[in-house]
Amino acid sequence: MNKEAKLVHVNSWDEFKRLATALRPDSVSYAIQRSPLSKPPVGLRMIFATEEAQYAFLDFARGDVLQRHCCP
Repeated sequence: MNKEAKLVHVNSWDEFKRLATALRPDSVSYAIQRSPLSKPPVGLRMIFATEEAQYAFLDFARGDVLQRHCCP
């Protein structure tokens, strides 16, 4: 990734999936993290990078599901 690369926050799972399919990154990284303001306190961060940008999708728990797991 070059020095001019930017971070793009992706707002929906469908958009992240579409971008990953179209841009075909070598890998996708994820982290399950604590999110104290969520109930339960769990968050998911998914990231992949291209030459032009780093794409990040964040989601947080709401009950038994993640909030952005599908379209509203």
